[in-house]
Amino acid sequence: MEKCRLFCTHHAPVGAWASLTFGMPKQGISIDLQEPNVKQSGSMMIGEAYTQEIHTLGFVDQPETSLTGEGDEEKKKQYRNPLEAFHLFQEEEITRVLTPSRDIYQAGNVTFTVHTPYEALPDPEEQDILPLDCVPGILMEITVDNTKRNHPVTAFLV
Repeated sequence: MEKCRLFCTHHAPVGAWASLTFGMPKQGISIDLQEPNVKQSGSMMIGEAYTQEIHTLGFVDQPETSLTGEGDEEKKKQYRNPLEAFHLFQEEEITRVLTPSRDIYQAGNVTFTVHTPYEALPDPEEQDILPLDCVPGILMEITVDNTKRNHPVTAFLV
């Protein structure tokens, strides 16, 4: 499997007429229902937490201050970016492999895989369509390699 660059990808299961779109760090996710347009709908963070550290693949919009006026220097000092508590993996730290049915991100000890089935539905004139054949969905899998540490790690998706 060949590595690819980071870009936003629609994860749209057959029959859903909806997609979960993401793929660029420091950009949010888009939940698109019955429309082809992408809009920022929220954020998604996948990662590991241990001791006092949190490492994450952060598909989040980075908040920025727009303080540029006179006297704003003091306000900037008081402003605290809520994402500072996390180590957001940078683009150069992330490896991505994209196949027709899997999107795999790896950074540090974290591997995040999105499985999007793409099999065609059976022809209803040739065989019955089972209810589970029509359940549109994607499966998300998080793997954390904790073999080189002596303390527990918590994997998370928020």
